[in-house]
Amino acid sequence: MNPRIILLAVFALSGAALSETVKTSAPTNSPVILEKTLNPNQVIVVPTAPGLTTTLEFPRPIRAVDGDGISDKHDAEALFVASYTRGVNSKQISFSPLYTKARTNVNITIGDDVFVFVLLVDFDRALFKLHLTDPPPPPVLQEAAAALVQTPAERRAGLTLAPAQYLGMIDKCNAYALLDGNGKATQDLIQGSPPWPLSKGDGYEIQPLQVFRKPSWDALIFEVQITNTSPSKFLYNPLSFQVNAGGPHTFHAAFADAAGYVPPSDSVKAWFIIQGDGNQGSNNLAPNNKWLISVQPILDAKSAAPLPPLTDLPK
Repeated sequence: MNPRIILLAVFALSGAALSETVKTSAPTNSPVILEKTLNPNQVIVVPTAPGLTTTLEFPRPIRAVDGDGISDKHDAEALFVASYTRGVNSKQISFSPLYTKARTNVNITIGDDVFVFVLLVDFDRALFKLHLTDPPPPPVLQEAAAALVQTPAERRAGLTLAPAQYLGMIDKCNAYALLDGNGKATQDLIQGSPPWPLSKGDGYEIQPLQVFRKPSWDALIFEVQITNTSPSKFLYNPLSFQVNAGGPHTFHAAFADAAGYVPPSDSVKAWFIIQGDGNQGSNNLAPNNKWLISVQPILDAKSAAPLPPLTDLPK
């Protein structure tokens, strides 16, 4: 056992897990990148899959890693192989399960807090990366008291913004390269890193150019290039942008700054914003996912109506 990994915590494990061999088949749904807020009083579940590496990325250096069945190599007692370099202010640790039913807990110390994670194999929800953030500063007493009596629907309604606010955020993202030297102007934005895959539809293609996340809005801001691959003009509903990160759910645009028209065999740029999950919940999505993006083509006047609200998400 490598001395870099301190093995202290004990977790109840099924004996069958040790007898399973590594399963090399890919997850049913493509793994994604998620973002979560750290809370020392809550357990965070980390879905993994054999053959994949799941990385936990922290906002501050890791001080200690304690877990049973964690090793830096394949050995008889290992359930998960961990990659973590101690003593160099490392902010990330990676795990890969060795068995199809591997499951354990690992306690990771950041600063003076210990955060509890449950590692398990889940082929349908396996993650490439979990980006962890510190909680925002506590609100003033009056705001905190008001939040205690709000329902989830009321809290989500509080994030409903005016079109001018959405447009202002798009303008800020559009000027991000110029504002990047001004920390105050861009401190509320997380910029994703290309490349992102090309999405192909019936007669059109969509290429993400920039993706930003604004955590306080639980929003993702997209700049895309839409290419008309047909010899005829391409009309689409500007409010019909929808994205998928490779998982079971699709997220609909809350706002768009788009013309709804692409000339024959030409390309135009557009912006749109997704916020929450469309069902009074949070999306928790980081900007660096393999986005699949589509729009609703307009074939006649009737098809110009907005898409119906998303209903396939759990409440």
